Amino acid sequence: MNRRTKTTLIGSTALLMGALTMTGCGIGQDHFDTAESKSADTGAQAVSSGLAPSWLPADAKDVKVQQRTTGDERLLVADGDLELPGSCRAVATTGKPSKAELAASYRGDAKTKGEKLSDLTTAPLLTADWWPQGQEKRTTTLCGRWWVSSSKGKIYAFAPERKAVAEQVTAERG
Repeated sequence: MNRRTKTTLIGSTALLMGALTMTGCGIGQDHFDTAESKSADTGAQAVSSGLAPSWLPADAKDVKVQQRTTGDERLLVADGDLELPGSCRAVATTGKPSKAELAASYRGDAKTKGEKLSDLTTAPLLTADWWPQGQEKRTTTLCGRWWVSSSKGKIYAFAPERKAVAEQVTAERG
């Protein structure tokens, strides 16, 4: 193949890839409604691997996390007692943290520090067979960005998504 043919071929390929990206077809298309499940045997393993937040008790067992791969939303469940560090804050009304409570707690988390409350969701879009629908409405404690509760020997936690990502997810679901 001569140099001119190679240049033409490379240019045509670049043009085609650009067109596909701009039309949303194939290469370059963003998918916001993607998630993955991960697990760890213990809270200590989950925290040390970065799977779970540092407030999760080390002796928690059977830790499961459902996480959005294109955003910050997370669902977490673990077996164990809810003994949380002093940095976690109880909410005055179960399931309904006030704006002041959210602002104070979110300031202490690297993912939400400096975020406007109006830019974050207050209910999960993620689902998992182990996550009871509406569990966030049972929130008793905020640990940074995490809405935390416990029931029947299980710890549940939800970390919110940015509304811009949530809107993309909703649009994809059509």
